[in-house]
Amino acid sequence: MLRDYAARFSQECSEQGIAVEDVSEDGIETRGGRNRCRRGKRRRVFGRLTRFGGVAGNGTLELYLRLVRERVLPVVRAMPGFSGYLALSDGDRGEVLVLTLWASEQQMQASEAATVELRSQAAGKVGATVLSVERFRVVISELDV
Repeated sequence: MLRDYAARFSQECSEQGIAVEDVSEDGIETRGGRNRCRRGKRRRVFGRLTRFGGVAGNGTLELYLRLVRERVLPVVRAMPGFSGYLALSDGDRGEVLVLTLWASEQQMQASEAATVELRSQAAGKVGATVLSVERFRVVISELDV
């Protein structure tokens, strides 16, 4: 079974022109992590993590999510370097964490003015507060959603 998986995995990667890394002939990873194929050089990705407070009760979270889907995401998706958006909620604490991903640190910085405005508008519409904004370099990325 592992041999079948390895063959299928290798074929899929080869069809995409991607080199298979760290997978032995029997499909067992030869270095830590999951079986994977990579395209050339590893990209550096940067993230901005925003924490919102006061997003709970009376449909506030639902309103916030609707605003993000209808107004924020269409604008952010069009920004150069935009690479992803994750929103995590904690209903008990009334908090939402938003992680936006950017292809380069420069593109993340270039998006600052527009995202500050979008953040303020979204928070204002639902009565939330921006608790913090932090910037990071992504060192591990593994999403399987």
